[in-house]
Amino acid sequence: MSTRKTLWPLASLGILLSAGCGGGVIQRADAPITASLPPATATSGFARIVCDPPEVDVFVDDELRGRLDGYPEGVMSLRRGTRRITLRKAGYYPAYAEINVGDTPAEISTRLIPEVPDP
Repeated sequence: MSTRKTLWPLASLGILLSAGCGGGVIQRADAPITASLPPATATSGFARIVCDPPEVDVFVDDELRGRLDGYPEGVMSLRRGTRRITLRKAGYYPAYAEINVGDTPAEISTRLIPEVPDP
């Protein structure tokens, strides 16, 4: 069984949600992944990130890993262990997720929420 992290839509998930920094959302959820990802190695595993919009900067443990649309199918190799993922794009609130990278692939699926301009 694998781990899937879903950040949006919030109302249909019915699981614990917490407000995060800058208006983003932090959430943990577990569900099977139906698509196949490469197998894990002794030191790393894989994650697939799906985001709307896809042109977001991906931070892993607060280090910029590049733009999501630069990773084929949103798949990236990550060091094993608990990883904090942050997705950022100008004009949108950031999204946060915590995943466990191990033998089974992890998946994050989210939609960024546009910032509301001041009146």
